[in-house]
Amino acid sequence: DLGLNPTTVAELRGGDAQANADVAMSLLDGSEQGPIRETVLLNAAAALVADGTLPGTSPADGNLVNRLRAGYELAAASIDEGKALDALRRWQTASVTD
Repeated sequence: DLGLNPTTVAELRGGDAQANADVAMSLLDGSEQGPIRETVLLNAAAALVADGTLPGTSPADGNLVNRLRAGYELAAASIDEGKALDALRRWQTASVTD
């Protein structure tokens, strides 16, 4: 219903810590496309729908599929506009201890 491609576990399987970090950075900088990005966006969409405070994600905004679509688009925009990577960098800076 969401128009996403089927994904296998093998396509999502991670690697060692460095490989997983590289995938995460590629995802956040917008260069990662395909099943990993789609899965992350779908999970983010579900979280946004559970929260329900952003436009298009509340129960008043329609059925679950439409709300998930809205959440998916919001999550994609966050990555594509650099907001997700910026949030990670702010978190990294705040986490650094002397």
